[in-house]
Amino acid sequence: MKKNLMRSMFVLLTAIISFQFISCSDDDDPQTPPQEENLTAEVRYYIDDMKDLFSLVDITVDYTDENGDIQTEAVTSLPWKKELPTVEVPFNPSMTIYYKMKEGIQFDQTSYELLRSYSIRVDTKATVTEEGNATHQFHTKLNAETAKAEIQRLEENPDKVSCEIKKSQK
Repeated sequence: MKKNLMRSMFVLLTAIISFQFISCSDDDDPQTPPQEENLTAEVRYYIDDMKDLFSLVDITVDYTDENGDIQTEAVTSLPWKKELPTVEVPFNPSMTIYYKMKEGIQFDQTSYELLRSYSIRVDTKATVTEEGNATHQFHTKLNAETAKAEIQRLEENPDKVSCEIKKSQK
């Protein structure tokens, strides 16, 4: 009887200890979701060489700043650039270039080279739409009358460029 009692106590004690190991697994802790990577981008706006156009027009540019607000700046020399070293993704940079014929301009040259070269360049690990990092160039050689008409067209239709910087889809 003493032997059976000892054996029963041993089995009972083994069962209690085993149950404790099974019920105390460490997978009961709440799972923390993986932290989303905080992506940033560097955005640079450029207006490059404009040949004769720059001597014929005043240029103003609207661009999206790091807070997503539109800023306006007069372009007084070329090349013009604005750098935003750290913007949070998603971000939608855009730039609009306005042209206004200078007062008192005389179109006395035989021909004019009207070059327009501008871009938004993005450096990031995020996804950038196709428009990003593209340079837009338009180069025409025109006589005085056609150059004046082209500038009037530009006054009514400013140059615009934009892109979208977004987090990559996994």
